Amino acid sequence: MSIEETLFTRLSTHAGLIALVAARIYPLVAPEGVAAPFVIYQRISTRVVHAMSTDPSLESPRFQVSARGSSYASAKTVETQILAALRDYTDATIQRAFYENKADLYEPDTKLYHIPVDFIIWHI
Repeated sequence: MSIEETLFTRLSTHAGLIALVAARIYPLVAPEGVAAPFVIYQRISTRVVHAMSTDPSLESPRFQVSARGSSYASAKTVETQILAALRDYTDATIQRAFYENKADLYEPDTKLYHIPVDFIIWHI
C-alpha cells in the first residue's frame, strides 16, 4: 500500500473526522461544487534518507492536509480532527507522523476558510 493510500485510510476511518466530513476527503483537489466542510491532502515534498552503502528505503515526505469550511469555526473544527487523526500516529507503514505547521487562510474566490496542516511522515 502506498503512503498516500495509508494516509487516506487513516483519515477516512477516523471517527471524529468522518463525523464532520463524511467521505469528502480528496487527493490534490476537491470535485467542483462539493459541499463544505471537506479535506484535501497532498504531498508537498519528499526527503529520502540515504545510508553509507545501502538504500534503506526510508522517506520523510511533507504532506499537507487541508481543512476547508464555509465558516472559520467549521474549518477549525475539522482541523482539530485532522490533528487528532495524524499527530504522532504510527502503524505498520507509518513510522511516525509529526505535526509540523499550520496556517489560517481565507479564499475569496471560493468563499471558503482554508487551514492547511503540514505533517512530516516517516515511512518505509
